[in-house]
Amino acid sequence: MHTSSSLSLGVLAALCLLTPSPAQDVVRVVSDSEVRVGPGTFLAPLGRAAAGDRYVTAGRSGTWTAVHFAGRRGWIESSRLRASSGTRLEVSARSLNVRSGPSSRYRKVGAVVRGEVYVQVGSLGAWRQIVFGGARRWAFGSYLHPLPETGAPAPIPAAPPAAPPPQGGSLPKSLMVQASTLTSTPPAELRRWLEHVKREHRDRSRSDFVANLVLQDIADERGDLITAVLDVCEDYFDVFDNVFVGTQFIPWTGPGSRYVEGIVDAGFRWKNLRTSRKAMDAFLARYPQLTFHWYIGYEANLSDLADPTTRAAYEAYLIQAVQDMHARRPRTAVLWSPTFWRGFRSSAVLQRNLSALFRNVQAADPDGIGINWLHWQDSVGKRLLTATDVARWHTFLGSVHRFDSLKVNMEFFRPDGRGGIVPGDPAEHARREDAYRRLGVPLGASWEI
Repeated sequence: MHTSSSLSLGVLAALCLLTPSPAQDVVRVVSDSEVRVGPGTFLAPLGRAAAGDRYVTAGRSGTWTAVHFAGRRGWIESSRLRASSGTRLEVSARSLNVRSGPSSRYRKVGAVVRGEVYVQVGSLGAWRQIVFGGARRWAFGSYLHPLPETGAPAPIPAAPPAAPPPQGGSLPKSLMVQASTLTSTPPAELRRWLEHVKREHRDRSRSDFVANLVLQDIADERGDLITAVLDVCEDYFDVFDNVFVGTQFIPWTGPGSRYVEGIVDAGFRWKNLRTSRKAMDAFLARYPQLTFHWYIGYEANLSDLADPTTRAAYEAYLIQAVQDMHARRPRTAVLWSPTFWRGFRSSAVLQRNLSALFRNVQAADPDGIGINWLHWQDSVGKRLLTATDVARWHTFLGSVHRFDSLKVNMEFFRPDGRGGIVPGDPAEHARREDAYRRLGVPLGASWEI
C-alpha cells in the first residue's frame, strides 16, 4: 500500500508516446464497429459506429484510432476506418446541446464540448446535422465553426510490427502521481517531469515504456481539488494509453487500522464516499473535456477479507463507490490496487470470499463492469513478500475473478527505519523484475511521483 511519503522523481531515472496527436482528419467507417472507451478490446464499449458514418480523428494508439464520438473520445480499430473528406465543425461553446431534430423544441440527447470536432452531414436553416454517438443528430450552427480545408488526409496507419520481448531486466510499467504529496512542488518542475516521461518513455518497442497514468489523492481531506497539480496533469492525458482518476482515502483516527476497524465503521466508510463524491463532481466540472477512467483509492490487505465482517464492509463500500463512479461517468474501467501483507497461503475461504466480493460488486453495477482492472501492490519493497509469493498470489487472484487487466504494482522503495520510505536498491529492482519476467507476472503502476 502507498504510504504518506512519496518517492522523488529520482526513481524515474531508471524509466523510459501515443503517436503524436494527428491532424483532425475525417475518416469513414467501412464496417459496423464497436466504439470503446480506450484502445483495447478489453475496455468497455461506448457505442457502435455504423458503416458509412464519418468521424474526425482525435488521436492514435497502436492499431486503434480515437474519434470525437458522443461528447467524448471513442476508440475504433484502425482496420475498420478509411481516410475520407467532409466539412469539419469545431464546437466553440463550453457545452452545446445536441437534439433529436433541428429545433430547440426537439428532445435533448446529449451535449458536445468546446474543442470537439464533428463532420457535417446535413443542415436546415441555422441547424447542423452531425453523427453523434452513432446516430444523426442536430446542434445549433452558431456554435459550430467550420474548419479550413486541409491537404490530403493522413492514411490510417497499418498495424505496427510486434514489439520484441523486454530485454535488460525491465518490464513495461505505468506511472502513479500522488497529487496530495506534490502541493509544494512548483508546477514547472512537475511539468518538466511529465515532459521527460512523454519524451523518453512512450516508445512501445522499448522495455522502459510507460503505458498508463494513475492520479491518486486528487483532493484534500475536505474533497477540495488540488488544482495546482491537476492543471499540469491535464495537459498530459492524451499522452498515455489510459488515465485513471482516483477517489479519496482519508485518514483513520480510531483504534486499529483503516483497513479493518476503519472499513467496518459505517460512518467512516460514508465519510470517504461523500468526500470522494465531492472530489469527483469538482473534477468533472473543472475538466469536462478529459477522457479518463476511475481509480478506487481506498486500499485493502486482501488477506483480511477471509473474515466475513471485513469482507462485507469492503463489499458495501466498493458497491457504492463503483455505482457513484458510473453514475457520473458511465461505462468506464474501474481500477483498484489492494495488496497482500502475508506470504502466500492457499485458502478456500479467502478464495470464496474474494470471488463473491468481485462478483457482487459487478452485479450491483448498472453498467455490469464492477472492478475490471486489478493492479495490486507487491509489498516486496516493504519486505512483506518475496517475488515467489507475488507470483503465487497473482495466480490465486486470477482464479477468483476474470479481470480485464490483472497486474502487479512493483514497489521501488524500502523502509528507512524511521517509519518512512526511501528509494530502493536498483540492483534489487532489476533482479526482482527478472524474476517477474520468468514467472510471467506483468507490471502495473510501479513508478511514482
